[in-house]
Amino acid sequence: MSAVRELDLSKLPELGFGHAAGVWWAVLGLIAIEGTMFALLAVSALYLRQAAPSWPPAGIPAPAIGAALANVIVLVVSLAPMVWVHMAARRFDARAVVIGLVIGTVLGIAALVLRMAEFHALHVRWDSNAYGSIGWSILGMHTGHLLTSSIENVLIILVMRSPHRQGKHFVDTEVNALYWYFIVGAWLPLSALVFWVPRWP
Repeated sequence: MSAVRELDLSKLPELGFGHAAGVWWAVLGLIAIEGTMFALLAVSALYLRQAAPSWPPAGIPAPAIGAALANVIVLVVSLAPMVWVHMAARRFDARAVVIGLVIGTVLGIAALVLRMAEFHALHVRWDSNAYGSIGWSILGMHTGHLLTSSIENVLIILVMRSPHRQGKHFVDTEVNALYWYFIVGAWLPLSALVFWVPRWP
């Protein structure tokens, strides 16, 4: 009979960041799924554009770009506090996490306010035609992500200020920052698709 081997795991860390955390892999899978969804919307928009006689359709002006450009700037700037949060979480620095998330949340709210202006800047209703439908769909889906992630930022702020916070909450904070990177990164090409492509000849 072979001897039973035993492993001493007592010296392994209780927490792990990055790929050592199960929740990191879960969020990575979520990003892959939602990235695929955004890609399908983008391909749909490009297909509709090449099939249409004109894009936007005749009688509809090209979308205004003021709010769109401002929102891109706000979202890119929001990366700085989220990187700060990411690094602070790895140091288990709750105070720095809260400061970074407050700034990031304010910028997220600013982006949501600008998003309302972006809907108006399309100059078309969602049910007017395919052009309006795909534009509103892209804006709407990304708005949902932006809103839920901003709410999650607030929840993490509350947890970090609680006397009941645990080490695992810092891991959650890190993956929340990772998800924010995805939200910002996804919007850069989508914004160009919605607001700049219709201005091309």
